Amino acid sequence: IFFRFIARMSLEKLTPGTKLHAKFADGEFYPAEVVSVSTAKKWAKAPVLVHYIGYGAEDDTWLPVDNLKSKLIPKTAAPAAPPPKAKAKEKKKTAAPKKPGLPKAGIKLYYWPATGKAETIRLCFAEVGIPWEDVTFEKPSFNVYTNLGEVFKSEPMQKFAAECREKGGNLTTNLPTLEIGGKFYTQSTAVCRLVARKARLYPRQIETAFTVDNVVAHVEDAREPAYKVVTGKMEKDEFLTGIVKHLQNLERLLGDSDYFLAGSFTMADIWVFDLLQNMLVPMVPDILKDYPKLAAHREKVANREGIKAYLDSDQYKVLDKMVELK
Repeated sequence: IFFRFIARMSLEKLTPGTKLHAKFADGEFYPAEVVSVSTAKKWAKAPVLVHYIGYGAEDDTWLPVDNLKSKLIPKTAAPAAPPPKAKAKEKKKTAAPKKPGLPKAGIKLYYWPATGKAETIRLCFAEVGIPWEDVTFEKPSFNVYTNLGEVFKSEPMQKFAAECREKGGNLTTNLPTLEIGGKFYTQSTAVCRLVARKARLYPRQIETAFTVDNVVAHVEDAREPAYKVVTGKMEKDEFLTGIVKHLQNLERLLGDSDYFLAGSFTMADIWVFDLLQNMLVPMVPDILKDYPKLAAHREKVANREGIKAYLDSDQYKVLDKMVELK
């Protein structure tokens, strides 16, 4: 009776929007918020509907009070276990399952001294407050985007690329390369998706994962002409004409939502932010004048706590970004 009384008192303190930590299917507790609380009999065993922050609504779950952690929920002493039988064999202890998240130290990211294809990975780390070390070669005296050909042919770059090929195991450049716990990961999109999953910035459900992947693919499409015009393979006028359809697509996909997956900040938002922040806006400063929703989204993401701290840091400022087109 006492424990039922405590549970009932706890429910009275939980209201929609209350922030807490809720137990997930993997047995770990993650940031969540209360969606609703039910007093109906059918929900007596799991009366609290929670939304896991960073995931879609399809992951919302009804949970019992003891699967929640909050200062609003008083701790109760667990009932004493019955004494073991005299001849009972002691159960073999098993190791706790390893957490699937990111380590708090020791992460290294190998890339040339610029934002480029490594930046979405960096932004994922920044969003969740995970530190990393940028491993690169000595920067040239000029912005690398002003003469990529010379940078790629330079001795420091060639030596660095050879070292990364050895670490990554591929015959291609292997940049960016991510090192976690002595293991090396390559291919930028796959690496970013790995980090996003570990950081809970990528949805579990198939349909919502498609939404994120779809936006990422749109960003990759928009990156291609940006790199072409920077390397002299496309004229400025052709770029300015062609980039319009990509911006229109992204503006349409965002619509009136706060993020590309409504209500949840994901890897998709990071990819769009990187495209705008480090590529298109530096290249054409007023490029978002006809896209107010994308402009507002860029500002919103830039002011997220972890990302803002990163953008204000020397770690970000030292990296070369795209330059304004002439």
